[in-house]
Formats: sequence, structure tokens, C-alpha cells
Amino acid sequence: MLEKWRLLGAVLAILGGAALGCWIPLKTWEPSLASPSPASPTTDPVDHPEAVGSEDELHFLPGLPLGDGVTIGAPAVLANLSVFPVHSVEQHDVGEVVAIGAAVGSGRTEIRELASSIYNGEVNRLIIQNHDDARVMVLGGTVLRGGFQDRLISSDLVVGPHEVAQVQVYCAERSRWNVFREGVNTKRRFEALPFLAGTRIWIAGHFEDDQSRVWATVADVNQRNQVSTMTGTLLATLANPSFAAERDALADEITAYLLQWDQVVGLAYAVDGKVRSLRMFANDSLFGSFRETMSKTIANEALIARAGQGDDVEGDAGEVTPQEEVRRLVWDLRDHAQLAGETRLTAGNVTRRFHAQRGYSSTTYWLPPAAVEASGEHLARAPVPLTTVVVARL
Repeated sequence: MLEKWRLLGAVLAILGGAALGCWIPLKTWEPSLASPSPASPTTDPVDHPEAVGSEDELHFLPGLPLGDGVTIGAPAVLANLSVFPVHSVEQHDVGEVVAIGAAVGSGRTEIRELASSIYNGEVNRLIIQNHDDARVMVLGGTVLRGGFQDRLISSDLVVGPHEVAQVQVYCAERSRWNVFREGVNTKRRFEALPFLAGTRIWIAGHFEDDQSRVWATVADVNQRNQVSTMTGTLLATLANPSFAAERDALADEITAYLLQWDQVVGLAYAVDGKVRSLRMFANDSLFGSFRETMSKTIANEALIARAGQGDDVEGDAGEVTPQEEVRRLVWDLRDHAQLAGETRLTAGNVTRRFHAQRGYSSTTYWLPPAAVEASGEHLARAPVPLTTVVVARL
């Protein structure tokens, strides 16, 4: 009989633990958390917060219960975008982790081409070298500018202290393959930008492993936003000054809303009334390291969706997406997703990917080093979930 894996609040499928070399027990689901029938009424999540925790200490979280001490908060509606905070009682201790943008910006980490020249380079692999004593975390979809061509990181991952890791990437700039970017020598290095590629692009790469589809989706983004580019880079849109100014203003509103709440470990969002994704982190501090990145990412998606819809979209109140729709997506993936693959990009983590008819999900685990007993015996520690992502099929 299979046990259920703890996947950051039990939001994913029932999985077998043997693939990670140990079992991760999960608390038994309460009857009240069974998937509701379409006719089931939804109580007001603000007036009736979910009580979770031990008998000795109850924790009250705002929002609609997702399961295992996790709730989906009320949305902020910003034109065509709905943003939901995700709350969690449980906060996984993952130690010190530095976000990739801060690590690269400070010089403590470098991202570079695998090859020394354009004649022996590889499109879909790069090197991340961590010079620091702290672990560095990278989110799947991170946009990298520079090198021989702009790239996108495939999976969430952690690079250990003083570790050199080869990571999987996808090309986001189809027609450049040299060290000069807009006349500047990149010296084969990259900078990690403070936003991720959109959901459709990330699906094409991370879940479908389809570079041609990545290129086609990038081209569609640029076409929708009426920008021209000689090299076909995604940044023709995302780094366009007018687009960036609008994006940053919207992202500030999203961040301000999320900061109003406590115990926020992630967010979910919907564009044009349709749920796109939910992403959760091990704890609220880790989410805080990527809060602005996530805010800019979903702001990008909202603006790209608005492109070509007319000048009056900005003033439209937008369609409110109910919290129940987010929960239905998560529970559908939890109940029906099938394991599609497992990737160990670095020594310290593993990512498992799942596919279902309605969407995709992936969870990245940190593999802590073995504990050393006084006797000298090494005891393996259970993997700790770092991030969980649920994505609707678009």
C-alpha cells in the first residue's frame, strides 16, 4: 500500500517514496478535505478561517482550506489578474538559502557557458558555480541574459556551497550565437533577471522538453506586443522600457497586497478569469526571497495577455476568479497526476515532474547531508520539500 508524500501541504498526487530512497510520511487527510462535488457550497473563507494544528495549539489561517494546514487566501483583483496568497502553518527549515539574483549580483555565484567558444558550445546546458558558503537557489523559468544567447532555467534547483553544477536550460534568443549582445562582450557570462518566463514558455521547456515550442511561444509574445528583434530574444518584450515600467508598477501592487498577510509561503494566480499556476515554498522566509520575482513574473503574464485586447482593458475591473477554482486545479493534479520524470541536477536536490490531463506539477526536494552520530554512524535524513508548482494546461 502506497503512502502519501508530503508535498508542501499535500497538494500533489499520492507518490511512492522509494524513488528518493526513503519514505516521507504524510498526515492522514481529514474527511473535510475530500474533493468537493460541484454542488458543494463554499463557506466564506474570511469569516470562517480553517482551524488546523494540534489540540494544544490551534492555528487560524485565512482562506479556503487546501489541506494539511494550507489555505488559499482571498484574491487581489488587478484588472485581468487575480492574485491569491497561499498560507501554511508548517514552515520547513531549510537553513540559509540565497536567491540566485542576489548571489550573481554580488559576485558570489557565476553563471557561464559550458563551452569556451561558440564552436563547441551546448544550447541546453550551462554552468552555475557557487563561490559562497551558503546554498544558492534558482527557480525554473529564470531568465538569463548574456552568454552566447539568452536562456531560461528549466527546473527549480539548489546549488550547494562551493559547488559547480551543470544545469539544463532552454534558448530564449533564437538567432544569436556569439559573445556579443547588443555590442557588448558577455565574456560567456550571464545575469539572472528578476522575473521568470511565462507559464506557456515554461511548460514548453520544463514539462514538454520542446525547444521548438519554446521558440514559437517566445515569437508569439513578441508579436503580441508588437516588438521587433533581430535575434528573436524574449527580452525584446520583457526588457522593453515601457513594458518594464508598467510591469514594475503592477508588481509593486501585487507585492504590497502579499505583504499584508502572515505565514505566506507562496501564491496562486489567474489571468482573464482562468487559473494558471500555484507555487509554494518551504517557508515564508524563502518565499520572501522570491516575492518580488514572482510578482514581476505574474505581472508580465497579465500584461502579455492584455496585449492586443484594446485600450480599455486597463480600466476594466476584471473577472474575479474564485478560490475554489484554484483548489479544484490543485486537487485534480493531486488525484490524477502521473510521474513523468525525475531529475537530479545537483548533489543536493531532486525534482519530480508530473503530468495530468488538466495540467502539470513538480516538486523539488533538498537532500540534507547525512547526520553523523557520536558513534560515527551516518544516518540519512529525509528529503525536505523546497518548492511545489502546479500549472494549468494552457
